[in-house]
Amino acid sequence: MSLNSNFILVTASLCLISLSLAESNFFIPKRCPQVGGIIPQRFGPTISGCVCYRDGRCEYSTDKSRSELCFYSGAISVNENEQCPTLNGGKLFVCPHKPIWPPPPVTDEDAATEIVDFNFKRPDFKVNCPSYVKKGCICYHNGTCIKSSNVNQCVNCQDESILSVIEDGDCPVKTSTTKVGPCKLKTAPGAYICTPDDRSLAKMCPMYMAMNGCICYKDGTCKSSSTNRCTECVNSNVVSVLEGKDCICE
Repeated sequence: MSLNSNFILVTASLCLISLSLAESNFFIPKRCPQVGGIIPQRFGPTISGCVCYRDGRCEYSTDKSRSELCFYSGAISVNENEQCPTLNGGKLFVCPHKPIWPPPPVTDEDAATEIVDFNFKRPDFKVNCPSYVKKGCICYHNGTCIKSSNVNQCVNCQDESILSVIEDGDCPVKTSTTKVGPCKLKTAPGAYICTPDDRSLAKMCPMYMAMNGCICYKDGTCKSSSTNRCTECVNSNVVSVLEGKDCICE
């Protein structure tokens, strides 16, 4: 074998290694289980991590348990102790589990463990998908992600080898590959800064709760939570309250 041939083989091997390393940097969503109609009875401990929802949003959560996120908050994947990926404006759709058919029998043991993942495909089930294509990225169960100009999350998710689809954005690169543990949360721009007048226990507050919000405290911590800025600012430890947006990760 010639020297040139050896050089080509070595170069090709290095390219494959580089590709493999690049692929390992993709964010792989961990899908919520489907539990055959059983609603979990216990919520468990709260977790910190990246939560992706059915509408394509991925947000960092700190105040709910995995069961609460998956069964009550509309989440479709939960990655504990991971930051959300960089998508550059795109939406990440995690492909759902296939329809359950026939419905499997549920035992008391299944109900107790909460996490039972059934994956039976109903043979006569058909999906009517909207007819559009977008630029984006398609990610597979094997951890690879490929840019594509032919992305339609409904159509693509009919392929059982596909785990997630990004529309109108880049492939889901992890935000950080070196940082260990959860990130530090901070408030997004536009937060309300509590004033001394807000601390009065005698004031009347409107009776509502913003479903999304960010509360930051004097010790420098913040948490994403449903909130009411009037009632929160009565707490002397609260510095700022943002209604309508979750905390962001830094």
